[in-house]
Amino acid sequence: MFVRMKHVHRRKSKGRVYYYHRPTGARLPNDPQSPEFVQILAKLNASLNPALDRTVPGTMADLITQYQQSPDFRDLAQKSRRDYTRYLHYFAENFGDLYVRELDREFVLELRDANAEKPRKADYMVQVLSKLSSFAIDRQKRYGLAINPAARVKRISGRNEYQPWPDNVITIFRARAYPELRLVCDSVLYTGQRGQDVIAMLWSHYDSEGISVTQQKTGNPLWIPAHKNYQRILGGLKRQSAVIHTTRSGRSWRLDHLRHEIAGTIRECGFDNFTLHGLRKNAARNLIEAGCSEDEARAITGHEDGRMLRHYSKSAKQKKLARSAVLKLERSRNKIL
Repeated sequence: MFVRMKHVHRRKSKGRVYYYHRPTGARLPNDPQSPEFVQILAKLNASLNPALDRTVPGTMADLITQYQQSPDFRDLAQKSRRDYTRYLHYFAENFGDLYVRELDREFVLELRDANAEKPRKADYMVQVLSKLSSFAIDRQKRYGLAINPAARVKRISGRNEYQPWPDNVITIFRARAYPELRLVCDSVLYTGQRGQDVIAMLWSHYDSEGISVTQQKTGNPLWIPAHKNYQRILGGLKRQSAVIHTTRSGRSWRLDHLRHEIAGTIRECGFDNFTLHGLRKNAARNLIEAGCSEDEARAITGHEDGRMLRHYSKSAKQKKLARSAVLKLERSRNKIL
């Protein structure tokens, strides 16, 4: 996916894509996510203002170039690299001449608040800045940064953005959604996988007993036994494509299109702020409340960080103890109650 960048012209010719620097006409490298692309673009933009040198060691442009050349960046999942690149380009273009040692908490908060109308964008900017700052701190002699100014900055995304869906929301959504959209959501609920992993599932990965998945974010391979209800759902489908999940036109889903369709259907149901990722939390919670251990739940969802599973485990334990307490109270035949 190409992200629009200032002064960059994208042209397609004879099936190939080329990038050019608009003001100078200079040809740019073919991969806009590469460190070379960022570095050359920064130099060309700096040449428009001779007083500005964006490749000086210790500047943001230098930090971004060094970060993109490091294993820290290369080891990210493909989607994470693509998302990070979008914001790295933005920082290089707008703050490339800023010395990293000048970064402070006020700068981070002002940047977040300036983008508050798009909460997810604002929070992601802070996340990328925090990652860059950590990288700079480990190279303090070069960048002079000792404290991460973006650490523990409060998120401004909606509280319900990634929350589990209440049962009534799931019921109403299922009744409202068209079959192809409903299938994706059911697959997230039954497998506990992220949206991008669900829409990548192939029929060849399903053997009627379970489905094999390699998570794009972690690279972890999983085999997930199919719930009996899920087996019936998949068993009733016509295999019209190599992928299990297709749009109404029979094409493979794009993640942004899928999110758009879910958001629209959620609004039609009279709700807001429920996302596809929230259903993954439903799946994790369902496993814990069914009595699964954290390790058993992790074997399905593939969570590397167990904090969320521990949260649901604690909640499930509280509910169980509370029910037991009220049952004992009812059996006590307390005359006052």
